Amino acid sequence: MKKLFLFFVIISSVTFSQNYGTWKLTDSLDEYRLYAGSVELDNGNILIAGTNNLSVKDDSEIFDYKTGKWIKTNPMVVGKIGDILVKLNNGKVLALGDPCELYDPASNTWSLADSLETVDGSCTATQLDNGNALITGGQYYFNSGNSRVLSSCGIYNSSAGRWFITDSLIINRNSHTATKLLDGRVLVAGGSQGFQNAITSCEIYDPKTGKWTEAASLNIPRLAHSAILLPNGTVLVTGGMNLLNTLNPWLKSCELYNPDKNTWTIVDSLSVPRDLHTQILLKNGLLFIAGGVQNSATWELYDPSNFTRVHLDNYPDKQIDYFTNSLSNGKILCFGGFTWEYGGSIQFPAMMCYLYDPSGIDGVKDENKNTVKDFKLSTNYPNPFNPSTTISYQLPKASKVMLKVYNILGEEIITLVNGYMTAGSHSATFNAGKLASGVYLYKLDAEAYSQSRKMILAK
Repeated sequence: MKKLFLFFVIISSVTFSQNYGTWKLTDSLDEYRLYAGSVELDNGNILIAGTNNLSVKDDSEIFDYKTGKWIKTNPMVVGKIGDILVKLNNGKVLALGDPCELYDPASNTWSLADSLETVDGSCTATQLDNGNALITGGQYYFNSGNSRVLSSCGIYNSSAGRWFITDSLIINRNSHTATKLLDGRVLVAGGSQGFQNAITSCEIYDPKTGKWTEAASLNIPRLAHSAILLPNGTVLVTGGMNLLNTLNPWLKSCELYNPDKNTWTIVDSLSVPRDLHTQILLKNGLLFIAGGVQNSATWELYDPSNFTRVHLDNYPDKQIDYFTNSLSNGKILCFGGFTWEYGGSIQFPAMMCYLYDPSGIDGVKDENKNTVKDFKLSTNYPNPFNPSTTISYQLPKASKVMLKVYNILGEEIITLVNGYMTAGSHSATFNAGKLASGVYLYKLDAEAYSQSRKMILAK
């Protein structure tokens, strides 16, 4: 009887163990990367560039997600860049620095680009819907060693290959976040005005008017935090720092911004405090959160559908300050940073890289499992409508989804969905309160599927 009982306990422990994804060591970097920028190219590969702190000139390399190998690019021209890369609408990549450089994937070459004197790593770079890049804030360092926090903003026009000055931020700030909303506007949140004092101020940039307007303030002052646009159009901000709290400056609190209501709401916190970290939306709908500085030896999963912590675990190696990027195959690439020994008292630059595979994570609810067999875009309801209507669609598998509304001339009105969605049935609400009566089009793009339908606004 005792043997049978023991056998049952062992089997039970195996049967009910949880799967939270797997880690695998992959090809190592060609150079050390202590502070680097990274961006996904049009072909799904990852370009990284930035300082190795061991030479005057920086170089770049590409991770081929199909082969799992790193490939050196042709040399950079000057190589004095920071850690910010932004992809333009023509597929090229702009690297901010002194001077700025432009990478062309077609020729695998770097060339000098029009530069801004006031670019540094604490500004933000955001690709606008028209493919241009918006740069906001940051910090300017004088030759004397003094510095000042900036309110200036610039737009890099990819067609002209030049920088243009646009409306300045309402307040100067650095170490903030900039998130492009579904309607194309850009939300800037928090940051610092100097001396690392965190702020709650937020503002929104409208590319159509070229102007900034005030937005609702964060509930908690924070800088060096992370922000991500969720598929429903809200923005989740996590972690960061508030140095006014000298005893415990690092944050694990989270809050959610609703663009329709212009409100911030406190939601459940992360498992541990984090700053300068990365949030990546997995194809199963969970957030993978890792990297940065504080507690970067750990990673966690967070469910943004109900704002709950799912799992906290240790990184597979003694590696901190590493960087993360999502891959087209749904895996996460982690690279660079430092390794440490003797309790973290001695740190060494890291070249090792890991792949995180979230496939088969247990406990992820999927009410539509095995019920949706094909992609489908349904007729909106009601139709005709005034002023709002619901657009429903179905996905047989987790997919990257783009759902947009156009006028009868084919001009884009709004992006309703832009991001990975889980398999199953979904819907989005279109509010046409500010539009004139008439015929409008809505189009769904998911994987190789593309479908458009007409709807009538009758006021």
